[in-house]
Amino acid sequence: MRGEIFLLDRELQRENRRAREFADALRSLAAAVWQVRESRIEADGLDGLPADLFDLGHQAQKVAAVMAEPRNEDRVSALYRRLDGRAAAALGDGHA
Repeated sequence: MRGEIFLLDRELQRENRRAREFADALRSLAAAVWQVRESRIEADGLDGLPADLFDLGHQAQKVAAVMAEPRNEDRVSALYRRLDGRAAAALGDGHA
């Protein structure tokens, strides 16, 4: 049973790391799209901005807003730190 819990714990940590990496990449992509959109508007105005880039810019802005919502925060890492602290305290009390 302990081995299965350990494996499940490791897999949860991996999935959390992948989710954080994906969120960071998505955030970076959204920022890059917005920067390209803004530089095109500054250079040529709205007339020099392709319609698809204009739409993509708005989608990137929506993605950035969704990623900033509190429900998308990384709560797993904080939970692991708290649990690790409790486990260390329990082990310290057991050996004293």
